[in-house]
Amino acid sequence: MALEIIEKIKKNVNREKEILNYLLVISKIPANADERIFYGKIKNILIQELSIVNSAIPELIRAISIKESKIVSVEKIIGRISTMQGEVSVKKTDRARYMDFLKFEEESLKDVKKKLQAREKVTEESKKDQFKQVGSYTKLAGRMFSKTAIKISKSSFFKPLNDSLKKANMPYLLPTYISMGFLGSSIAFIVCLVLLSMLIISEVISAIIGIIILFVLPIVVFGIFYFYPSNEAGSNRGKIDEELPFAIMHMSAIAGSGIEPSKIFSIIATGTEYPAIKKEMIKIINQVNFHGYSLMDSLRSAAKSTSSLRFAEILNGISTILLSGGDLKEYLNKIAGDTLLDYKLRRKRFITMSETYADIYTGLLIAAPLMFMLILVMMNVIGGGLGGMSAGTIALIGIGVLIVVNIGFLVFLQISQPEA
Repeated sequence: MALEIIEKIKKNVNREKEILNYLLVISKIPANADERIFYGKIKNILIQELSIVNSAIPELIRAISIKESKIVSVEKIIGRISTMQGEVSVKKTDRARYMDFLKFEEESLKDVKKKLQAREKVTEESKKDQFKQVGSYTKLAGRMFSKTAIKISKSSFFKPLNDSLKKANMPYLLPTYISMGFLGSSIAFIVCLVLLSMLIISEVISAIIGIIILFVLPIVVFGIFYFYPSNEAGSNRGKIDEELPFAIMHMSAIAGSGIEPSKIFSIIATGTEYPAIKKEMIKIINQVNFHGYSLMDSLRSAAKSTSSLRFAEILNGISTILLSGGDLKEYLNKIAGDTLLDYKLRRKRFITMSETYADIYTGLLIAAPLMFMLILVMMNVIGGGLGGMSAGTIALIGIGVLIVVNIGFLVFLQISQPEA
């Protein structure tokens, strides 16, 4: 009889281990806001089930050590759920409630399996995008100009370029990028030399103009390479500033749970809600996990390499709070309120500017063309022209200018509006 009781206790303990293992699996799954609510319900059900199983052996369970079990796959857990009905011993009063838990648990596990499969698919796709192979252009540039680029990269002239590459999160070392610029300039020089030689021989342009173009164009191409990372860093700064209020609120909510501070950055880094800030968080996590930096040092290092001054201030503030032992949740709550207010003010300012743009558009591109066309109609009736051009020619030129100005205005609005 005693052996049978011990066997039942073993089965209960094994079931408790599986429940704990399942809770561990759930806790390791990154989740967005909706998924966290779903997983929270599953955790509550599992905790209640654990309480029921444990209540059947209140005295003996204290003497049994629950060893850390090896994490198993969701598929194995689903396979075990259907066999639990006849293996676990529970009180008669808890029997019906326990059966309901098992039914809910099996259905929930199937949903978890689907979510995991979908997440693994997204993760594989993101890895392919993140770890791209070096292109043949970069390889050729490295072979041809790497030695020269390494020597001149130490010059103070290229320090701003190095900072821009880091702030733009571009996957190039400074010597590699300089080599790419040299190769681009060389290609422009060769192509320009061939074309200008043909034009000079054909006497389309003079030799002096051809020589000037031949030497100016490669410099322009290298200038484009030089200033492009700075432009990308500016674009990246705008994206970070737009995502910042919501990311800080998310971090504040996570900090309220009492989780380890480094895990806050890990959760943001593994999510997909904030793509621009995610890249900055990955820098912090990589420095902690792979380079052995402390979290405070990683935060200060990331603050130096980010393109957003506001985000840099927040990272330095978090580092100071952690170093001094302050309340991180309270700090993040305050910062979340400030950044959200700034976000609302920026949106309000853009709306006001949009109203001004609308007035300018109405005056320049609607009212003025109508008056212009009215004048052309009168000129056509009376006769005559302007600068030797007839009214019809002037009208065609005006329509062309109007189309170009409209396109330019649309491009300007697209560039000036904040990120969605």
